[in-house]
Amino acid sequence: MQDNREYHRTDMAAEKAENTVHITEGREAIVHDLPESHRLSKTQHTFLTVRNIFVIIAGGLFVLSMLHIEPIYHYWNVLKFVAYILGAGAYGAEVVVLTDGWRKNPGLKEMLMPYMFGVLYVLLGFNYLLGSH
Repeated sequence: MQDNREYHRTDMAAEKAENTVHITEGREAIVHDLPESHRLSKTQHTFLTVRNIFVIIAGGLFVLSMLHIEPIYHYWNVLKFVAYILGAGAYGAEVVVLTDGWRKNPGLKEMLMPYMFGVLYVLLGFNYLLGSH
């Protein structure tokens, strides 16, 4: 009986490995498609792109706001305001990605950080805009 279970486990492991391994034939690699659960939905893909664009622009604005370049330096508070608002937008896009366009509910344990920092970024942005840093 033990031998039969051992053979069955080995056979199943080989079958799983065969289904997940990339097979190379000559110069061409045959790659199996990812299972549906591992694919990004169109919503997730779009909002990941939006999030990354917001993050790059916000980072650039933060750097510009710290430089002492004469025409830019006088608007450091506006630059930080826009950067924080874009940062909040990035956290909003992250929420949409994590919830797959509001179709999933990962729970507060996973969602606390994007919710909290999104709101804090908006508050910090207005704090800089109003000049009460």
